[in-house]
Amino acid sequence: TVRDGRLFINEEEAATVRRIYHKYTKEGKSARQIAGELLAEGITPKYAARWAPGVIIKILRNEKYAGDLRQKKTITPDYLTHLKKSNHGEEAFITIRNHHLPIIERNLWEQTQAELARRARRPRLSAWHV
Repeated sequence: TVRDGRLFINEEEAATVRRIYHKYTKEGKSARQIAGELLAEGITPKYAARWAPGVIIKILRNEKYAGDLRQKKTITPDYLTHLKKSNHGEEAFITIRNHHLPIIERNLWEQTQAELARRARRPRLSAWHV
């Protein structure tokens, strides 16, 4: 939560975030399984209509939960129109570590990022190979 330009932890929402990280990294559950469990428990996400694997992955990749702040996620390529677009490497990101109190311990954050990368590289069997 942001108040007076500062970030504060909403403990109720933080508990759900901690559960998501634990289930994914420590219990080895998939984003789909976690979304299903949260849906079944009646927990509602803050910024989405309902839990889905993409929502879970977005939470797992969000550096704010580790206490970091990443700037330049969006850029304004045309100063005349002021239209913003996502920064896909056109400009360097600026990351400020330990900017605010973390919800997730740094060690768990790093383990989760490694697990996300590991699972992304894992080959998947297609329907043709079954």
